[in-house]
Amino acid sequence: MKSHYRYLCATITLEPAKAGKTIFFFNEYDLPYEEELLRNPFSLHSWLKYIDYKRNGSFEELCSVFERAIQELPRSYKLWKQYLDIRREKLKGLNAVKQQDQYNDVVSLYERSLVLLHKMPRIWLDYLSLLTTLPIITKTRRAFDEALRALPVTQHNRIWELYLQFAKAASGQTAITIYKRYLKLEPSFIEKYIENLIKLEQYDEAAVQMVYIFNDNKFKSTRGKSNYQLWQDLCELAWQQLALLWGNNKEKVVETYTQAVQIIHPKKAHGKLQDLWAKFAKFYEDGDDLDSARAIFEKAVKTNYKSVSDLADIWCEYAEMETRHDDFDRAIDIMARATQTPKFLDVNPKQVNFHDESIPVQHRLFKSLRLWSFYIDLEESVGTVESTKAVYDKVMDLRIANPQTIVNYATFLEENQYFEESYKVYERGIELFGWPIAFELWNIYLERFLKRYGGTKLERARDLFEQALDQCPPKYAKSIYLMYGKLEEEHGLARHAMRVYDRATKAVADEDRREMYEYYIAKATESFGVMASREIYESAIESLPDKDVRIMALRYAALEQKLGEIERARAIYGFAAQMFDPRKHADFWKTWHDFEVHHGNEDTFKEMLRIKRSVQATFT
Repeated sequence: MKSHYRYLCATITLEPAKAGKTIFFFNEYDLPYEEELLRNPFSLHSWLKYIDYKRNGSFEELCSVFERAIQELPRSYKLWKQYLDIRREKLKGLNAVKQQDQYNDVVSLYERSLVLLHKMPRIWLDYLSLLTTLPIITKTRRAFDEALRALPVTQHNRIWELYLQFAKAASGQTAITIYKRYLKLEPSFIEKYIENLIKLEQYDEAAVQMVYIFNDNKFKSTRGKSNYQLWQDLCELAWQQLALLWGNNKEKVVETYTQAVQIIHPKKAHGKLQDLWAKFAKFYEDGDDLDSARAIFEKAVKTNYKSVSDLADIWCEYAEMETRHDDFDRAIDIMARATQTPKFLDVNPKQVNFHDESIPVQHRLFKSLRLWSFYIDLEESVGTVESTKAVYDKVMDLRIANPQTIVNYATFLEENQYFEESYKVYERGIELFGWPIAFELWNIYLERFLKRYGGTKLERARDLFEQALDQCPPKYAKSIYLMYGKLEEEHGLARHAMRVYDRATKAVADEDRREMYEYYIAKATESFGVMASREIYESAIESLPDKDVRIMALRYAALEQKLGEIERARAIYGFAAQMFDPRKHADFWKTWHDFEVHHGNEDTFKEMLRIKRSVQATFT
């Protein structure tokens, strides 16, 4: 055998060594696989068996077998795909710049595979997705182009999906070139193309494309825009760029902006009219004429925009301008004006529907959470604790707070040592939102309360947990019960904790009950010993569904067997047997069989077989 082994080693390693290639080593445990491959080196099945075996060895050994396999079967997609995947997986977590050599090796491997498998889209997609993670834009773009040339047109949509993502990331002229090419394939992409041109500040090309689609009588907007709306878009773009074209000619710039804001109808604008106003004001700001900039903003905030968010944006721009010049008092005054409840409302402010478009945007502005959030950030940065609290309270009173607002307010109060007030904020939020959002708020509230007080306010903590569990849906109860039980274990009594866990087994969702029972058993055993778990096991077996009872019964029987209670263990097996179809659950019957072999006698063994036949007849 040993001489045959040495001969086989020589056979495998000699030829590659002569050719100056990698020498492949193997050990005596590889012998059956190597012999099979010597008999049939072109058997894919044999190579895959060998590869599966080598997955338990070193990475280098596995790669060497893959290299040998693809030399023998160079057109095997399955071999190449598996090899490429493991090499790609090895790159996870590596820095593409610092470990460039490792990345280049894998890139080269993909290129080797594509020499023969250039019609396989999956290989191309994996290769291209790897290239997009590397700082080699030109090579990546050329690889995409090569993929499009190699693959049939029916597969191009898969490549283009990734190609467009790459274009967005690459940006600049590369993106424009790619978008232009895609436009020839998919003319309906033109609106997205125009949008990208504007983002890339390619306004001339954007205007040319807008004119093209406007003059095309057959063009149908994928976004449902009419010819009038397309014309409005072109006009808005033209007005903004005309102002930039005048450069240092201040009079012409002002004249252009003035005409634009007068001509463009706010309700019919399809771009962002507020941006036009903001640029107009920025023109004066850049010239250190803040009074004129403020005058522009004062006109802008009186405009009846298409949406409340547009109006909120311009108010925020106004305040941001003041903060850029360190006039924080004026910025706060601006936000106070913006968020003021209209005095002429003839209804309760809480009843005003923010989304009711029949109400002017100016009358709905005070319900804009975006505006209030900016106001809060400003107050937290430069205001006082009391002024910040007043703004938060107003948001709460208007009932426009979201869960994040609640958490932010409570955190702000905690940071400023207003702990009791922070707890009241959580309670208001819980009342405002109800379940399931209340679950997240309760978790944060309880965690922070316990972090501060620990067991010093045990009764109050218990009251909070009881409130949290009152009307708590079963699917959210588990984590609260676990937190409650931990409190009792650390600061209360062990029997109180057991009582909590016992309640939990009945209150949690069905899918959590077995896990809750297991946790309860572990804690009871830890605190009161193994004997305390018997009652819990019996409760679990009585109340859990069959699929969980099977698991719990086996564990209970194993416990009794461990304690030397053979008759109790046998009784549990006998009870549980009704749920184990011998054809589907052979492992249970083998366990019981082994149990009787070790601990039973002829009579008990026969009884086990009788029960097995009876159960099998039941399931037939």
